[in-house]
Amino acid sequence: MYKLLIADDEQIVLDSIKFIIEKNFLYMVEVGTARSGREAIEKAEIFKPDIIFMDIMMPGINGFEAIKEIRSRLNDVLIIILTAYERFDYAREVIKLGITEYLLKPVSREKIVETVRKSIRIINCNREKRKEELVLKEKLKSVSPILENSFFYSLLFFDGYSLEVDSYRDILELSEEGGYILTIKFRKKKNDAITGNKTGPGINWQTIHPYLRNIFKGKCKCLIGTFVLNKVFVFIPASMEKDELDIRHEAINIAEYVYNLLAEKAGADIFIGIGTVYNLHDLSKSYEESLKAVNCMTESGVMHIKDAPVKNDSQLEYPHAKEKLLLYKAASGDTQECIQAFNQICDCLFKEYVSSFHIIKKKLLELMILIRRLGCNYKIEDEEYFIKGDYIEEFLRIEDPNELKACCRKRIEYVAQNTKKFVEGCNTPSTFSC
Repeated sequence: MYKLLIADDEQIVLDSIKFIIEKNFLYMVEVGTARSGREAIEKAEIFKPDIIFMDIMMPGINGFEAIKEIRSRLNDVLIIILTAYERFDYAREVIKLGITEYLLKPVSREKIVETVRKSIRIINCNREKRKEELVLKEKLKSVSPILENSFFYSLLFFDGYSLEVDSYRDILELSEEGGYILTIKFRKKKNDAITGNKTGPGINWQTIHPYLRNIFKGKCKCLIGTFVLNKVFVFIPASMEKDELDIRHEAINIAEYVYNLLAEKAGADIFIGIGTVYNLHDLSKSYEESLKAVNCMTESGVMHIKDAPVKNDSQLEYPHAKEKLLLYKAASGDTQECIQAFNQICDCLFKEYVSSFHIIKKKLLELMILIRRLGCNYKIEDEEYFIKGDYIEEFLRIEDPNELKACCRKRIEYVAQNTKKFVEGCNTPSTFSC
């Protein structure tokens, strides 16, 4: 069904055009009429026509004034001018207002029918276009979390990220040249009696992640990754030309807003670390800063890296560069380089946390989950007990450092070797268990 409004101060014109349309478009077009520009504006607001036949010379508000007013409310309406005057200044006004057709009175029945048919074709085309745009928008919305997670995975763990920056900017509609990273860490409350979840708080990750996503998306433009154990990473675009202090205050305000809402929902201690603004090509630096801010927090809350206490030089930093190198080499199937990077990571961890074996296990478990995700990207099958969901429990039960390192090395070798086979055309790798 289509709606058509005829605006003309001559009743005979209204009756004639209405009769022609109703006779030739029975049950297809609903027709309304108006005797003045003011009445046309009022009826258009209520009737919401798809097509308007508008006379120019009407008493009071003329046709052009009425069109301008109607256009401000109904931008997509098709307007056909009716006039007994063929003047150049009218033609110029027609061009400005985007008129569909310019008809000179008297208008033949055939011309009216042809004009309405043409208008209906345009309307159908526009409706189909809008429908396709909505379908595309819906599809993009459904895959948006996957694309955003891919952005983080590439950004944080692969050296080839800088080559893909422009692609991510186009796909994810990032107009800004830079931005900063927030790391959100969840930890079970000390007085929480729940002990079932050894890797983090006793909360439902499937529930909290959509909630977290909705909070951030409602507050600011951002990209959100999935959980890596008990952490989530968020990227917030920012202009490189904006004052750094203003961005810092804005980032803290956003983080505090999210923290206050999450604290009510999560039932866990929440730590939010904020990195400084970097160009998209150097965004991994902001990620590392956000992690440093989180790791130096002793109480739940929000901390910007600029507010973090200066770390003692004798304390070692977690080798993020080596972790990134390990994942990059695993993706290319270079087993030897992978193991070399892993050994360097282990040397750092066992030196830094010599008296805290549980922290070493947790950090290595995070690394193994990233390795597993890499394997999933290359369709590498998991070990049998990993498929059953027992892998984390088995990993956390290990209390011998040498056994822990051997288990991790074995898994890294497995993924790197089978990644190489996948790249070479073999996608039926064998399995092992540690």
